[in-house]
Amino acid sequence: MALGKSAAGQALGYLYQFERAIFWLSRSDIDFVSIETDDDVVSQLKSGQEINRIYEQDKSVTGNGNPFSNANVNLWKTFSIWLAIQKRVPKEKARFVLSTNKRVSTTGTISKLHKANYTSNYKTDNKILEGFYNDLYESGQKLKGKAKEYYDNIVATYSREEFINLLSKIILSTDEFYPDRNKFKEEIKNNLRIGSEVPFNSVYEKIFGWLVNDIIGKWAKGEEGTIKSEKLIDIKDVYIKESLERPFLEQAVSAIPVFDFERTEQLDKIFIKQLTLIESDDDEIVDAIDHFLRASKERDRWAENGTIPCQEDINELEKDITRNWKGHKKKHLIDAKSKPTLTKADLGSLIYIDSSNTNGYSLAGYPVIQPYTILGSLHILSDKLSIGWHPDWQTEIK
Repeated sequence: MALGKSAAGQALGYLYQFERAIFWLSRSDIDFVSIETDDDVVSQLKSGQEINRIYEQDKSVTGNGNPFSNANVNLWKTFSIWLAIQKRVPKEKARFVLSTNKRVSTTGTISKLHKANYTSNYKTDNKILEGFYNDLYESGQKLKGKAKEYYDNIVATYSREEFINLLSKIILSTDEFYPDRNKFKEEIKNNLRIGSEVPFNSVYEKIFGWLVNDIIGKWAKGEEGTIKSEKLIDIKDVYIKESLERPFLEQAVSAIPVFDFERTEQLDKIFIKQLTLIESDDDEIVDAIDHFLRASKERDRWAENGTIPCQEDINELEKDITRNWKGHKKKHLIDAKSKPTLTKADLGSLIYIDSSNTNGYSLAGYPVIQPYTILGSLHILSDKLSIGWHPDWQTEIK
């Protein structure tokens, strides 16, 4: 059964919380992290730090909305939660983080507040903070519905000074700072000091699964969802050991350099002609060449080592890739019958995009770790004219 937008958004929101928890746990100054206790994610710092706790509200958005605009109910709900925490433990040295998977307008009040607090190391001039308070107060008076209820309760319960004090501790974490998920994961990798010889994506997925299972297990027993950072370090070491003890290794991308002269040598190959037929742009073609070369180099290395995966293993992988390609091709050819304006190039692009899904493949009985193993194999098959993207590829390519 397909998830509706609301359900999908809720699921993504919970998963986003776990990713943020891994980020905080990976930092050396964090003692433990709690999920869904006082806040979405609460990080307790080790003793001797300038602050004690970091409270974080995580908002994962599936559409184009800004969860922290002055008129958004999420912002006022967050203020309500944080003001209550601040009043309960007034002497706690804390920071409050607004986190979202979306970019937030740099002209908004929260972005300006973040910049002021970040650049001043949380010593923003009180007059500047009063200006932010006034902006929010003015916006609050125009609110409706649930957001207005939060605003009215805040005004009735907390003083101007308490609100301004909270504003002085708020910072923003958005896709403005991590423009893609890989950059976010790269910081976690660096925090955990994981070397380039380790297949990080595989280790990360195992860490993520472990964290979700551990927290859900604790919730099921009525316990708080709390994890010590040292536990993450221990489990990380276990998964690294497991990955490196595989009978064969798919090298990290950084361990297989691709040079410009090698790229140039591929330009007349058939797999490039296949991509040209579906009007792939220059960046897509460069990526395809890199995947093709890395997969080819790895296959050569495996053959030289004389270990698994052997040619039979690679043949089985190619059969799986071809089987999936046939399914995607059939689906899109059927769908195209009801889309008379869809060009053949665009139809081919859809087949190519779906065929490029790297999930679920195994090689020699082990899950494939590196995306280039699958993506490169696609182009190797395409180069052999075993598969193609454009609906007329068999007649267009001579």
